[in-house]
Amino acid sequence: MVPYLGQGANQALADCHELANVLGQVVDRRKTLVEAIEHFTRVRKPHVTQMQKLSRRAGYVFKSDFDGNKERKNREIKALLKEVAAVQGRKV
Repeated sequence: MVPYLGQGANQALADCHELANVLGQVVDRRKTLVEAIEHFTRVRKPHVTQMQKLSRRAGYVFKSDFDGNKERKNREIKALLKEVAAVQGRKV
């Protein structure tokens, strides 16, 4: 995870939460370890992939000066933040 959205620790905590849930199902014999890991991957990978893409994009937007066009940069940042909020299930 590149650092531009500050999501490293957030994603790690979400991973821990989901992993604890599925490992609890292994302990309770509701899932095998293989099933639990497959479930964890299926649940977490789409969200993490989206956040990685947005973080890479944020790096580009934050570093670029858009040839001095401040209005364009502001539009790009606003659009990026709306997408991040949508992925996180929030409204902006």
